[in-house]
Formats: sequence, C-alpha cells, structure tokens
Amino acid sequence: MQTSTIWANSQVVKEYVTNTSLQKPEQTILNSIAPKLKHIRMLDIGIGGGRTTHHFADLVKEYIGSDFAPEMVAACKEKFSANKNITFKIADVRDLSQFKISYFDLVLFSFNGLDCLTKKEERQQAIQEIKQVLAPNGLFIFSSHNINAVDKIYRIQPSKNPIKILQRILKFALIPFFNGPKKALKAQDSAVIRDGVHQFRVKLFYIKPQTQVQQLKELGFTDIQAFSLENGAKIKEENLAKVDDYWIYYTCRKA
Repeated sequence: MQTSTIWANSQVVKEYVTNTSLQKPEQTILNSIAPKLKHIRMLDIGIGGGRTTHHFADLVKEYIGSDFAPEMVAACKEKFSANKNITFKIADVRDLSQFKISYFDLVLFSFNGLDCLTKKEERQQAIQEIKQVLAPNGLFIFSSHNINAVDKIYRIQPSKNPIKILQRILKFALIPFFNGPKKALKAQDSAVIRDGVHQFRVKLFYIKPQTQVQQLKELGFTDIQAFSLENGAKIKEENLAKVDDYWIYYTCRKA
C-alpha cells in the first residue's frame, strides 16, 4: 500500500468528508439492489470521508465501514456519531482477518480504492481477502481505472477558465514525463500510471476491462457485470474493449 501521508493530510480529509455524491454507476447499482438491502450485512472498504455511508448505511441490516487511514476513520466516526447502527474500523484490505469468514452479504470497494494497490500480487490478495469474508452468493462491487482511457489522459481537456487551462497544460507536459510514451501503455493489459491525482504523488493501477473480467472469472466469481462511469449503464461484455471511460464499475458474486 502506498504511503498514508496523503490520506492523513487534513485538507485531503476535509475534501473527502464534504463529498457525498454517488457516481452514476453506483446509483444504477444501488437502485437495482436497494429492495434487498434491509436483510444484509455490508462491509464498505476504503470509505474515505464516508461518501457512500450516506447512501448505504441506513438501508442495510448491519453496516461496517473501513479504511486503512486512521484519520479518515476518525473523521467518519465524528461525522456519523449520531448513527448508532454504524461501525467504523481501521483495516487494510490485504488482511481482513479481523472480520468473520463468509460474514458479509455485500462488500463495496468504491472510487478505485483497489487501484492504490499497484502490485498485481497485492491486488489479487486483496480480492481473495474480500472473497473470504463474503457469504456464498455475496455481492462484491468495486471500480477500477480503465487503461483504454489513456488517450484522454494524454490530452489537454478544454476549459473556459484560463487558470484551469494553464494547469492542464502543465499536467499534459508532466504525464509523459512520469509515464513514458502513450503507445507503450496502450499496448499493455495493465499498467501503473501517475495520472495527476494529488499532484502526481499517487500511483494507480490501470487495467483493460476485459482483462479485469477474466481475472474475476479465474478467481471464481460469477455473474460478472460492468457499468459505465459516463452514463451508469450496463456494458455488454463484447463491448468492453471499446469502452474508454476513465474507470469502470464491476459487480460479481461469490460462487
């Protein structure tokens, strides 16, 4: 796991605490499962400032939110202090042994938290740990950066704000400096990329959607579905190679 100093920064914590909006695919998925949530136990991994807590905690039978950054957990405990049915814990997704085996009916790891694990073996270990705490037929929801979006990363996004344009020009200049030529990245099934998040201090794992789906199959997950960041719609498996959304949301079930 990358250093926690970024997530411990008070300004970063404040930014995460004030974010309460669901992304379009999250809303699509929540709408589809909401009627079944009142009977389930949920583990929400990488909660940050409790963005998803707002939307899920009151709908489920039991809600546990976790994060590996103590500062984020402390902020959530303060923010949701009036909600007695919510539990927050410090936890590293690579070791979920503090939780009972096959205990949770739903595990959510939103906003590309999984991509902070930049080593393939650690990423796979994390998914195995999640599978371990999932009940049979339990649902795993997560998002991951899409390497098919590399063209967008290497492009200056338009803006009418001159300050933003200058910032984006600087970012455009630094992207190849940190990551090398675009063509080389596009040729890979997965890559570790500095895309400018937190002033290029964070490395993130990017993967082709079709490769991610195949890995989930190999890990024994079933009923795998993908959802578009841009419109929240379900993506057909045969179209995954064409999708260039910055990240994709996935749902799958433990067999």
